[in-house]
Amino acid sequence: DAFGELTAWLDAAGERPLILDSGCGTGLSTRALALAHPQSLVLGVDRSGDRLGRRLGPHKTGKDAVPPNALLLRAELATLWRMLQMSGRRVDHHLLLYPNPYPKPRQRGRRWHFHASLPLLLALGGSLEVRSNWLPYLLEFRAAVQAVAASPAAPPHVRQAAARKL
Repeated sequence: DAFGELTAWLDAAGERPLILDSGCGTGLSTRALALAHPQSLVLGVDRSGDRLGRRLGPHKTGKDAVPPNALLLRAELATLWRMLQMSGRRVDHHLLLYPNPYPKPRQRGRRWHFHASLPLLLALGGSLEVRSNWLPYLLEFRAAVQAVAASPAAPPHVRQAAARKL
């Protein structure tokens, strides 16, 4: 079970800042983050085991090795976010790097900012970094975060973050 593996890894590592690389694909961004932030734990999550195993892995060495402060995990993101929130574990920095924008109008519901799990994503805390090469995706994401933040049910840190310039 993915969350069991994550919990064991977090418990063994102790209290260190957590960087979450959601939708990490092949894990190269997770590896780069772990090397750049050796004092932090870096969790790379993707739903595709094929993508995760394509470049990096626990049994690989050299440039394809996963640093000891990183974990690549195959999991469904919305479920993992929910389990992290329920466990009380906060994320210090959360990255969504070039997520699939699902550009066709009928695919809008598959975009993270239209997904029912957006409040969970925001409730994890920390800073959120979203990168995309498609400006409409970023503008829609910003508007969705502001809408969630305007809700009376929004956690205080979400309201504060949305009040800053997005």
